[in-house]
Amino acid sequence: MSEVRVVTIPESEKSELLAELQPYLQELMQYGTFRPVDGEFKYKWLDVHWQEEGRWPFWAMANGSKAGFALVRRDDEGLMHMSEFYIRPTYRRAGLGLSFAHAILRRFPGTWIISEYRSNGAAVAFWRKVASPFPFSEREYVGDEGVPRLEQKVLVARA
Repeated sequence: MSEVRVVTIPESEKSELLAELQPYLQELMQYGTFRPVDGEFKYKWLDVHWQEEGRWPFWAMANGSKAGFALVRRDDEGLMHMSEFYIRPTYRRAGLGLSFAHAILRRFPGTWIISEYRSNGAAVAFWRKVASPFPFSEREYVGDEGVPRLEQKVLVARA
């Protein structure tokens, strides 16, 4: 497994992040109700990651290359949310995603909320593996799109 580094994405790389969001959203399209507009997926929350307190965009860096990204936010109650998380297919199945997810969770100790489409079996298995070293609970719910989702509530203790 490659060593992964968590690197904050500067605003100057926002267009590169938007480009990385395209294959991620393309993968998720089969589970949700969103579709591309004029050949591109829109992401209405992109700009706020550099404009609002409590939002962080991160690259997953492996051997000097961008292997993926995560968008993280803290809500008004202090809960942390893994808003988006993506590892490029060529970097999957080597433990890099797991290391990246754990590094982010440990960077922000406290209660995390992570959710995924219930029908996305690979994501469900991945996030259960991410949560397994920590106390966590799980619940099913129907998301805003009317699609069944699964949520892990994970407690990450301070080191």
